[in-house]
Amino acid sequence: MLAGLDSGFRELSTQNHQLRIQMNATLDSRDEIEKDNAALRTEILRLREPPGQDYSDDVYFKKLNELNEVTQLWVAAMFKGPTKRVLDAEAEIKLSNALNHHRVGESILQVMHENRCTIQTLFQHSITRIVFVRQLIAIFLCSEVFGPFCLGTPQELDTPLRKTMEIVIDAGIAMCLLRF
Repeated sequence: MLAGLDSGFRELSTQNHQLRIQMNATLDSRDEIEKDNAALRTEILRLREPPGQDYSDDVYFKKLNELNEVTQLWVAAMFKGPTKRVLDAEAEIKLSNALNHHRVGESILQVMHENRCTIQTLFQHSITRIVFVRQLIAIFLCSEVFGPFCLGTPQELDTPLRKTMEIVIDAGIAMCLLRF
């Protein structure tokens, strides 16, 4: 009986040893598969195209139109009424200096000079005041917000875009000056 138990124990021990060998081989195989998967993921990421824009151009145009409408409403609400406030010389100099820092601002000052108009004159009438403030906001947004995001714009597109912006801004001031 002892011999039977001894042979059963040896058989179980042999099976246990074989199972351990199979388990170690399976674990080694799993480790190799994990390494291969990591290498494949790295290669896939390397070959993947860079992501494009998140939304279509229509979404961005819609957001810009919304920004324009909100700006128009805000500026009109803040500057539409008659004002008794007179700009002092220091404020007018600060605004002129700020405009001189931008090419478009320089052209606004030039149009004002050609029409013998001062910033104080623009501020006397609500319509010209509103247009002037909107143009100040447009200059700021173009130079400080939108301009930095257009780094990849080719040179042949950059000049017409800037020229168009200048024409639009000049036309806004000129139209106001023609009314008064």
